[in-house]
Amino acid sequence: RKPDPEPLFEAARRAGGHPEHCVLVGDTDTDRNTARAAGVPCILVEFGPSGEDMAALEPEALIGAFDELHSAVLRVLR
Repeated sequence: RKPDPEPLFEAARRAGGHPEHCVLVGDTDTDRNTARAAGVPCILVEFGPSGEDMAALEPEALIGAFDELHSAVLRVLR
């Protein structure tokens, strides 16, 4: 269970990826804490249940719409 990072790592492996190349996209403080525990960047969305409060969690990126996701991923993986 979150914030344990192992389910995130397992999802990456099952998708054919590498855990060290993950980005966690979420909408809660639990998602932010999971990313921290995993040592991966976090992109939080402002259109989830917590809305604009996500900025206070200091994610690596914050998006307001799904069409911003691609560019946010590129920014945080540099």
